[in-house]
Amino acid sequence: MGNFGTAVNSLLSTYTKCLSLLNGFPKDEDPGPLSHTRSTLSISLRSDRARVRREYASRLSQDGSRFEKGDAPARSALRRIVRKLTITLADVVRSFHDPKGQPINSESLLALSTGSSLDAVRAMNDLSTRFTG
Repeated sequence: MGNFGTAVNSLLSTYTKCLSLLNGFPKDEDPGPLSHTRSTLSISLRSDRARVRREYASRLSQDGSRFEKGDAPARSALRRIVRKLTITLADVVRSFHDPKGQPINSESLLALSTGSSLDAVRAMNDLSTRFTG
């Protein structure tokens, strides 16, 4: 990841991949708990992706190209977030394709999605503070 903007785009892309994977799961005909879980997770992923996108756009308009370039701690923080989401995404795919796989823990996925977006916003706030401080 060359600059912070690229790292943010990678994170947004990871959220999009998570949504695509979720939409690829077989749909239940009966609207029950699984359907509700899928809907809740989809809403959370969209909201978290939008939170990151909004915060980045806001900070970019305030701090300009320095913010887009970022610094090593900010880029590293986003790389860790993307890595964590990517590993979890791979685990979900493996679990889905393995008939003996562990059931997917939707609450953990919700917490990871929200926590990741909050960590990304924190990294952006910290970066902005380093520029102004």
